[in-house]
Amino acid sequence: VGNDFQIESTKRLLYYYSDVAAPLIVDRIENLQASDDFREDCVQNGLRSDNFVDAIAWSKNDKIKIALTKLAKNAKENNLIRSLQRAGVETPKQ
Repeated sequence: VGNDFQIESTKRLLYYYSDVAAPLIVDRIENLQASDDFREDCVQNGLRSDNFVDAIAWSKNDKIKIALTKLAKNAKENNLIRSLQRAGVETPKQ
């Protein structure tokens, strides 16, 4: 449930207040744990990283795209890697 609230609120913030939301979202991306343990990542992040990436992938904000590219370099879990690929981010396993 917490995952759904965070994802939906992130989409709305980014859509309606992109200038204000972008730095917050970049900070959130930079602080995501991206190990190969899906469950541990969900607990540490408080949401599913792959769902979060899917929710913000449409953004054209350069800082968000750069943060996603940095996240891709550390991503090890397959669901996260696939969501980054769907977002158009080049991943090491691509």
